[in-house]
Amino acid sequence: MRYPAYLETVVEFFATLANTERLEDLSTEEKEQGALRLVPIFAQGGELAAMEEYRRLGIPPAVPKGLDTLLPYTHHRARTVIGTLLDRGMVMIPSQDLPGVCLLRAGRTVREAPYHGSRRSWIEGALYQVCRTSPFPFGRCSVCTRVFVQPRRGKPRKYCSAACKAKRPIPRDKQTAYHRAWLDRTRKQELLTARRILRTSPKAEQFSKLREAFPKKTFRQLLYLKKRAESKHSVSRRGRKEN
Repeated sequence: MRYPAYLETVVEFFATLANTERLEDLSTEEKEQGALRLVPIFAQGGELAAMEEYRRLGIPPAVPKGLDTLLPYTHHRARTVIGTLLDRGMVMIPSQDLPGVCLLRAGRTVREAPYHGSRRSWIEGALYQVCRTSPFPFGRCSVCTRVFVQPRRGKPRKYCSAACKAKRPIPRDKQTAYHRAWLDRTRKQELLTARRILRTSPKAEQFSKLREAFPKKTFRQLLYLKKRAESKHSVSRRGRKEN
């Protein structure tokens, strides 16, 4: 299943928001363009057909007049939903934030249409519709960790651009002796830093401290580093010689 064509520009906008740490970093013009990109959610495709049905039946859908006021909420949800799906593979969406279902009967045929009872449910509905499509439309760059939109067809990409692809890690069998030595030193230093954090931080704060120390690492990379550091630390406490 693929998201409708009218959400094409919205997908790119969701990826842009997922990469923006603070909404204040966007210029006024970028925010205005972003508000315009939300228009297809409310005024095109299946949503427009549903809105016409609501008008015919006398049901007022909640379409906000000031789309720019939805940007902070859209920014927060795009970063939360897309980022969590890419890093952890699972995200919980409250049912009250999703659009409801309106049953429409024509003769002996009944069909479903989304009914949005609040402003936020329009955004949640579009984000939910995009994220549940197969194949998943977003990816995270293995080098710079930015979120990008995957191509519709072909093998999924690992890098957001040709520049990042050129910076990709070299397989160990193709590395020079100098590069292998540098990589070993870097990993050893990361392990020492992680062990120091585990020794000096309360257990409840260890993972957040690791995230602060290694902001470019993904959730899985941090879990792997933490596991290695814990293993090394447990070995050293038994009095054995570390590698």
